[in-house]
Amino acid sequence: MSERKTSKIRDQGKNALEWTVFGLSCLLVISMIAVLAVAAAGWQDQPPALSAKLGEPEIKERLVTVVVEVTNHGDIAASEVKVEVTRTAGGIGHQASVMLDFVPRHGTRRGQVSFPDAAETGDIRITGVGFAEP
Repeated sequence: MSERKTSKIRDQGKNALEWTVFGLSCLLVISMIAVLAVAAAGWQDQPPALSAKLGEPEIKERLVTVVVEVTNHGDIAASEVKVEVTRTAGGIGHQASVMLDFVPRHGTRRGQVSFPDAAETGDIRITGVGFAEP
């Protein structure tokens, strides 16, 4: 009796749900292969291209703090990114720097610099950006 049941199940094959899941799985795998192939075809080996910009300076407890945002427009990551910022107030220049460990390709990282003894924000600008390729 058990032989008849197994032979009937074997003769029926896959049902509609199994075929649907199989078809969707194949479609998903083929789509992922296509996306990866297009991404690999469009890959360019552009070196890191960094741009830095300053946020709005804030005075807190006689410290001027400024957010520094660094964006990498290249296809290769940059490491050990150092941004130097200069603040000029009352004819006196002060320099501060921030070191970012890693800026990924097409990514953005933020840091912050502070200047002591501030009664006013003064003129704040970026004076240098350096990096190393990992």
